[in-house]
Amino acid sequence: MAAPTSYTETSLKIYMHTALSAVATALGWTVQDGNYDELVNETLLVYGTDDVTGISGQDNIRKLRTLARVEAWRAVVRETAGDYDFSADGGSYKRSQIHAQAKMALEAAQDEAALYDDSYRVVVDQVKHVHDPYAYFPDEERTIP
Repeated sequence: MAAPTSYTETSLKIYMHTALSAVATALGWTVQDGNYDELVNETLLVYGTDDVTGISGQDNIRKLRTLARVEAWRAVVRETAGDYDFSADGGSYKRSQIHAQAKMALEAAQDEAALYDDSYRVVVDQVKHVHDPYAYFPDEERTIP
């Protein structure tokens, strides 16, 4: 299977749905019901473009996919924020587990997306001290201002 060379809004929604996998199924999300419409808009805004079809090239596609995963997991975290654990009919239900796992997946996606954010770039520069406290000056060169 070849890597995608471009996306449409629909194919990006399908990618996001696939990235969420069983979590999307548990939440009842589908591409057809419009659960990913605003997530695509957010992804495009973060990417800095208006049209997904104009994005091409391996590096740009990887950036788009990474940002799409961040937005998808961010939406899951928002959606599951109110989930709580409860017991009923002799059973114990841990609904908060999806939220905890979604937060971990969001953090992992954000770590990967940091590669595309200039504010996370590290710059190394050489520091040259003009006034070296350890420099030796002969007595005749020393002056008091």
